[in-house]
Amino acid sequence: LSAVWNVCTTSVFPLLPIAAVCTDVLNGYRIAVVHGGIPVDLPGYPPPVSLEELRRVDRQRPTVQKLPVSDQGGQLLYNFMWADPAETQEEKNSSNSRAGKFLESDSREFCERNGISLLVRSHEVPRTLRGIMANHSGLCLTVLSASNYCGSVGNRGGVLVLRPSMRRSPALEAFEHWAPPWPQLCAMLAMLGAEGLRQAPSERRRHAEQWELSFGISQKNCFLGELPDPCAAATVSSEESLSASREQLMQYMAERIVEHKEELFEEFCRVDE
Repeated sequence: LSAVWNVCTTSVFPLLPIAAVCTDVLNGYRIAVVHGGIPVDLPGYPPPVSLEELRRVDRQRPTVQKLPVSDQGGQLLYNFMWADPAETQEEKNSSNSRAGKFLESDSREFCERNGISLLVRSHEVPRTLRGIMANHSGLCLTVLSASNYCGSVGNRGGVLVLRPSMRRSPALEAFEHWAPPWPQLCAMLAMLGAEGLRQAPSERRRHAEQWELSFGISQKNCFLGELPDPCAAATVSSEESLSASREQLMQYMAERIVEHKEELFEEFCRVDE
């Protein structure tokens, strides 16, 4: 397994796309898709950053974590993968996120320079706990497909579907879902048996809809609209928001402990001495 992992980290992962551009050839509508967001305030890359910069960066590297500031190409990749949107300068300045924060003005300038109509990204659970959240007056959409992130957050997953429209901009359909955890999915499949696995797509869809209905998710919950206002912000209670924030904080702490476990072990050993 270690040999397979080494091949993946040194040869396969570095060749995966960092960004994609979906283009409506007929109307010239372009959507940029990244994992994190827009790199801003980077040495060597005056804003707004051009997507063409990605073509010139050496992506064949095992990691972009803990890179020196002098590695400008690495910092560019890191921010495309980990940057988050901020609604205010205060939020940007007080951020403790992995990478930098970008404002609505950054989204607008980035879109104008690259001929982009919309930025779609993921990386963080929407504060609304819905599958999709709009930022920056609809220029930036966060789409998180992982429902109940890490098995504890309690968020819905989202999928964004673009369909042809009579207008210049395409129609957006945002569907939400709640996937069962793997053990429960195995149990459900076992109940269906071999014949159940060969059911028609319509029948499998009916089972999925029945499952999601128990969480208040149905086709009536999808957001329909055209850009730049594809969805309305959902409201959650303060208790739900606080609980989700605590869960995310605990998850963040656990990730940092695992990330720095060797350093922590060495430090604990030093203190014990």
